[in-house]
Amino acid sequence: MREQRVITRLAAILDPAKVGRPTLFVVSVQVERERPELLAQFRTWLASQEHVQQAFYVTGEADFVLVITAPDTETYDRFMSRMVGENPNVKRCTTYVALSVVKTGLAIPIPMLSGTD
Repeated sequence: MREQRVITRLAAILDPAKVGRPTLFVVSVQVERERPELLAQFRTWLASQEHVQQAFYVTGEADFVLVITAPDTETYDRFMSRMVGENPNVKRCTTYVALSVVKTGLAIPIPMLSGTD
């Protein structure tokens, strides 16, 4: 029987402002073509970028939703220019600037082992 890992990684939740990343951007990305090799290249590129905090391949109008941290909008703009320049399959991006954080976390509720809620 294969062992199933429930905990994939331990991490600390840092105050973004205190570590120089006070600005949070949520970005929807549409790609030109959804060919497997192009999607794989883009996923690899996203995973290597320090500004990308989270990246999701999604259904709907967008193909990807990203959570980006940056010290300021100028840094974010440079990041976006690099993303579009280095990934010609990127068709369109829509950026949402977070004005405040209502909730943040990665906790997942685990049902009671006894079977009762």
